[in-house]
Amino acid sequence: MMDLARFEARYGPGRQGTQVRDVHLPSGTPADVGAFLRRFGTSTFDRGFLRVIDPGEHREPYHPWLDLAADENGSDASRTYPFMRTAFGDVFYFDVEGEVGFISVVTGVMTNLRLESYLNRTLTRASDLDDLYLHCLFEATLERDGPLDAEQCFGILPPLALGGEINLDHVQKVGLREYLHLLSELI
Repeated sequence: MMDLARFEARYGPGRQGTQVRDVHLPSGTPADVGAFLRRFGTSTFDRGFLRVIDPGEHREPYHPWLDLAADENGSDASRTYPFMRTAFGDVFYFDVEGEVGFISVVTGVMTNLRLESYLNRTLTRASDLDDLYLHCLFEATLERDGPLDAEQCFGILPPLALGGEINLDHVQKVGLREYLHLLSELI
């Protein structure tokens, strides 16, 4: 059983129960991801900074990045699923071969990970949250623009590939699917 003590200490008090529900787990879901999804269902943490999502419902908008991850891992893209995202649209995914990873749709960074250590270490250290996941920028944007709806994210516009910059002046509240579609045209 996964020990998520540090993750829950950091995010448990900020967990929002809106729209918490069970998710459909695809056949072959890795045990640690299944345990995480059964434990939290769909929910948000830290005022929307992290959002646990239903793997089946969010596969389509993340399809281009899931294809890249599958190519990188030598797995079947049709059996690769998103399960959590950040307020900037970056995605945590799994495949039925047991790989778990993270893809930044903003910067293009991709990494494979061990879920338990990632949740308890990387997502709880302030320096990693700011450097890897733009948490300080999230805080400033949240204060300026207010909370996100379930189908929104904070987008960097113009995207980095078109000269945008990672700073508050370039962040806007946008529709998640529309933003992902725009970014997918640039990969």
